[in-house]
Amino acid sequence: MPGNHQHEEIPYFRSTNLYIMNQKIPRRLFTLHISLDEIKPLIWRRLLTDSSTTLFDLHNYIQMIFTNWRNYHLYLFDKGGVEFGDPRLWTEEDMIDVKTVRIHNLLKEEGQTMDYMYDPGDGWRMTILLESSSYDRERNYRRPVCLDGENSAPPEDVGGIGGFEEFREVTADPCHPEYRHYRNWAGRSYDPQKFDLKKTNLQLGRRNKYIFEYNLGIDIPGYTPRLY
Repeated sequence: MPGNHQHEEIPYFRSTNLYIMNQKIPRRLFTLHISLDEIKPLIWRRLLTDSSTTLFDLHNYIQMIFTNWRNYHLYLFDKGGVEFGDPRLWTEEDMIDVKTVRIHNLLKEEGQTMDYMYDPGDGWRMTILLESSSYDRERNYRRPVCLDGENSAPPEDVGGIGGFEEFREVTADPCHPEYRHYRNWAGRSYDPQKFDLKKTNLQLGRRNKYIFEYNLGIDIPGYTPRLY
């Protein structure tokens, strides 16, 4: 099951700042199974993307395919105890920049995993599993595609796993005294069991505009955002 894989150590990233962005690795298509840990029923997505995708872009793709999230909290990736984040957001000096690392630098074989954490307050932790790898010799896929998924991501700021469990319990009972409050807060269209594949891929289709606007929201003096 996703989330139960052991994470191998990657001492390379502990010992050098010369990342392997320019390493000549054949570009492949990666099928990633991305799931929220410790929540049942499982909330997951299956993402097809280029193996050379940076962790920065992967973060934004995750925010887009888990469509209730708004990308306004801190995040980081973890592989074997080594953390990767956006240095514009973190003060840790040893934080490795997500824009300098590609997925294929960390996931090299099918079955390998890494972790993704979003919103330290709510403490969402996700497992990213490399399900399959293939060569796209005819270049049929030049953009990320969500292939499948189940269930809706928790609302932002719901209070972590415990808060989400309470939210689902209350919103499943129209007679609960807090039902109307919770419904108004999350939006009456919110359904924990909903997953709209078409809507998700429409969101991914706007990824350049999304990432551009996200970069604009990070107020860094002298920083000029660009499309990726």
